[in-house]
Amino acid sequence: MKPAVGHADGGRNPMDERLEEARRLAGVGSAEEQRGRPEEALACYARALALLDGMEATELRADVLRWMGRIRAGSGEAGRAEQLFSESLTMAEALGYEAGRAHALNCLATVAHRRGELRKAVGLYRQAARLAAQAGEYRLSGMVEQNLGVLANMRGDLDGALVRYRASLRAFEEAADAEGVSWVLNNLGMLHTDLGQFEEAERAFARGLEIARARGDLPMEGLLEQNRTEMYVARGWFDAAAGTCARALAIAEQRADPQRRADALKFWGMIARHRGDTEAALTALEEAHRLAVQAEDALLRAEVLRELGSVRALEGEAERARALWEEALEAFRRLGAALDARDVEERLEGLAARAP
Repeated sequence: MKPAVGHADGGRNPMDERLEEARRLAGVGSAEEQRGRPEEALACYARALALLDGMEATELRADVLRWMGRIRAGSGEAGRAEQLFSESLTMAEALGYEAGRAHALNCLATVAHRRGELRKAVGLYRQAARLAAQAGEYRLSGMVEQNLGVLANMRGDLDGALVRYRASLRAFEEAADAEGVSWVLNNLGMLHTDLGQFEEAERAFARGLEIARARGDLPMEGLLEQNRTEMYVARGWFDAAAGTCARALAIAEQRADPQRRADALKFWGMIARHRGDTEAALTALEEAHRLAVQAEDALLRAEVLRELGSVRALEGEAERARALWEEALEAFRRLGAALDARDVEERLEGLAARAP
């Protein structure tokens, strides 16, 4: 950091004024992002970057690049997000900004994770975890532990996922980070759903929603409602599932978030299938598939293919169901999603058993 330079007329350094205004705009952008207004947030961040142009590299610039990447990732623009995260990482490395490096590595790991590049994702997460610990970034440590827990959960290592989530929760509580606590509660709710512990899942989701609503955190509220939908579907409570799914879909559409919209449409298709409305199920699932492909979300695409196969099986189209399930199974195996792969294998076995 260079010291402020005084001027003979007693005025302020114009560069200092630009930096201060850039910080203000970045803060406004962050608030807009939390309110679920990504376009407004992106505009604020872009204006902040414009003010920083022509100045020496700063930690603020590395942060703003990363925050813009976060919005692009949420909008399904994985390639653009990756570019922004890489620019942020390069700048953080040049500045010796260790916390910024750790954050950028974590963000790059999430892109790899979404694409199904799991070995790369794990390596990046571990680098981020090491740097976060060195920098005393407890909040980021919580984020990384949570992301590693998601990977463990996906691979069927539910005990390992629970260990990671508990470590994440401790880190967020040490940082007095209510937002981070809501993230972990969401993942714990999903884990309890996978274990069939529905009362525990309901309590985790309810506490997470209480935090998200108190903070005015619309994106988190939408994610919690989406995952509560999955719990209700697992319980066979389709009326309750329809209510939470409608709320999740409304939030995704309000935020112009294609990935979350695809997730909500996937559950809408599942609910319609269970109610016997195959036409509505196919409409929702085909749109979910299109959005998942656009977002480069390999896991979500595999989940949608599985559901499309189930609709085709319900309609008596065994060959189309088999083809969709086999494609989903290949994707789940490639992603290391053990529980999902086992589920599809059982569906294929059931289909074979019913064949004449």
